[in-house]
Amino acid sequence: MMLAAFVLIVASNFWQKIIGYLILGGGLLFAVSKFRSPWLLLSVILLGGSLHYHQIVQLQPEQPLIIYPDEIEVTDHFMHGLARQDQLQVRIYGKVDAETEHLLKHGAIKLSNWEGEVSKIQPPRNRAQFNYRRYSLSQGIADQVKLRTGQTTVVSWPLAHRLKFKLQQYLSDLPPHLCFFASELLLAKADDEVAIKDNYRQLGVVHLLSLSGLHVSLYCLLVTTIGYRLHFTDEETTIICACLLICGIFLSNWQPGFVRAGISYGIKQVRKFRRWPLANCDILGLTLCLHLCLQPRLFLNVGAQLSYLLAWGLQLTADRSRWQQGLCLNLLIAPVLLANFYGLNLLTCLFNLVIVPYFNCWVMPVTFLGLIPGLTSSCEWLLAASEKIVAKLAAANLGWISFGQLSWWQELVLTGLTLYWLIWLLPIKHKKWQWPWLLYLLCFLSLHFPLHGQVTFIDVGQGDSILLTTPGKRQAYLIDTGGRLNFGSSKPRPAQLLQTTLPYLKAQGITKLDGVFLSHQDADHIGDLRALLKKMPVDHLYFAAGLDKNPHFQRKLAGLKIKTQLHPLLVGDCLQLSPQLQIKVLWPQKPGPGSNEDSLCLLAQFPQASWLFTGDLDREHEKILVKAGVQADYLKLGHHGSKTASDPEFLKAVKPKRVFISAGVNNRYGHPHPETMLTLRKLGLAGDNTAECGMISWTYDLFHRERFSYVLKEPDS
Repeated sequence: MMLAAFVLIVASNFWQKIIGYLILGGGLLFAVSKFRSPWLLLSVILLGGSLHYHQIVQLQPEQPLIIYPDEIEVTDHFMHGLARQDQLQVRIYGKVDAETEHLLKHGAIKLSNWEGEVSKIQPPRNRAQFNYRRYSLSQGIADQVKLRTGQTTVVSWPLAHRLKFKLQQYLSDLPPHLCFFASELLLAKADDEVAIKDNYRQLGVVHLLSLSGLHVSLYCLLVTTIGYRLHFTDEETTIICACLLICGIFLSNWQPGFVRAGISYGIKQVRKFRRWPLANCDILGLTLCLHLCLQPRLFLNVGAQLSYLLAWGLQLTADRSRWQQGLCLNLLIAPVLLANFYGLNLLTCLFNLVIVPYFNCWVMPVTFLGLIPGLTSSCEWLLAASEKIVAKLAAANLGWISFGQLSWWQELVLTGLTLYWLIWLLPIKHKKWQWPWLLYLLCFLSLHFPLHGQVTFIDVGQGDSILLTTPGKRQAYLIDTGGRLNFGSSKPRPAQLLQTTLPYLKAQGITKLDGVFLSHQDADHIGDLRALLKKMPVDHLYFAAGLDKNPHFQRKLAGLKIKTQLHPLLVGDCLQLSPQLQIKVLWPQKPGPGSNEDSLCLLAQFPQASWLFTGDLDREHEKILVKAGVQADYLKLGHHGSKTASDPEFLKAVKPKRVFISAGVNNRYGHPHPETMLTLRKLGLAGDNTAECGMISWTYDLFHRERFSYVLKEPDS
């Protein structure tokens, strides 16, 4: 039933829904015929209701919004977080004046007569990009408000929110390591020390940082021990534990693992005192149904999927040895990990044996001791010293495999077959470990030795970043990296590539790039080059001759310890990168500083079609390419569709079947310009724009088939 609930909630097309209902129907028929339990009937009713009750209340623009300080962040006159309207929650962001910022840092406010842009939270614009819309929907949030103006008044706010805000303030003043672990263990939230979380994720033990059944068990054990020493009755101890768990659920903002463990604890205590005949599997099923009623879109949250799978797996493998149980549990959650994080650690079982005791017996006690004034500095030093060892262990990359992203059907099939294997096949003595690994091997080979190649326009906003790959023994090349335009801001911002290009490369199973082509010096084309070289090996760096003398380019490479080979290019150079891909250089004719006029122009020849990429080359130099007789099947319009490029005579000479524009949504330049779009209409050329379609991919295979796909929507023909 859990598998059916997950499929039905995340289903995005007709066939996924059909498969979900088939799994649900088959599971219910089997369960009812086998167990004939009244608790099962109750679970079925609750589950059915929760699967269909997931309509989210609509925001009423004429009603005021309430904002609590513990649910909002304000920095440099900009706020983002949650606002409330009756029982409805919405995401809110926008600039605020100094007075409003001061009020938000000290108390709750009511926004009346507010004006702003109300919209649905948007889905990701690239494949493998973090799905903020799905994450928000898992919390029952569908709308967002870009606030412009509003009348603010101070209002009273609940004691629970007040205490949570005070705790947030206290934790934020702690040293880095104490702040991180205390925030994770008490609030299930810590965004600043990303490196620490990455270390635990690399070792495959990131679940330790999430409030879960493990922490609930430890907290309840502590309370029970203290209650026993103070001669409390079982009923009194249970009431105290229940109150603490309710507080923990609120503080953790309904973190799925904590809620699951809290509900299970409550049901177990009721079973104990009322002597209800409930097996552990019944408790888990009832917990799931109650949880789905509270949070109908629960399984949109990856943490919830992992929490319930692990809880189920623990029951299925209760009679196994510790190492066998660990291996089975990791095999069970592997499809979810690969579908969402694209990699896993083969030595997770070993690291669990080491890191779990370290975390439970060292990190947690030291963290809670560090909350006591006077012990803070000493505890911070102890945590920092021990975490250096964890960081070195993670940096060694022992056992880590970059697998790639499983498709939805691969995740479903592997999870279902693993459950079948655990329940029915594992007790059989012969050949019980072989076939799961064979399935994963086949999936791995399909990702790392694909039958198709691609040209993909990654939506990096107002900029360019284009991935080229070949089939079979794959080679991967990137044309430009994209990058943020600064516009005079002095504050450094994280590289956009970390949220767009790198996740997509990892999802493809790409762990290194064979080459990167740099068109010219502009930040929206090569601004994220340094971040790319830090995060991923690059064998070759190709650029227009003369760019290597540009100070802006030199700063991108300064201080980096890399083995990348540098290759300046000029017109006439030809690169046979693989049997399926040849690159011809059409511009520049001479070395230059890397301006638009010096843009590297490339003609990529695939077996099925040719592609022309012209960077930001202007009309004057496009006319020179016309004289060279260049033609291509597909063309990436120069300068993001600006009127300074895409000369009509140039387009007529190239004779493309389709053109493409890489531009940001509502960009300040107005790209693509109306003049360019008018030219396309006059010539009868169909054009796709990343601002409208999100990521755009053209794929071809070894059987001479090709197709286009779009992340957001199909373009108008």
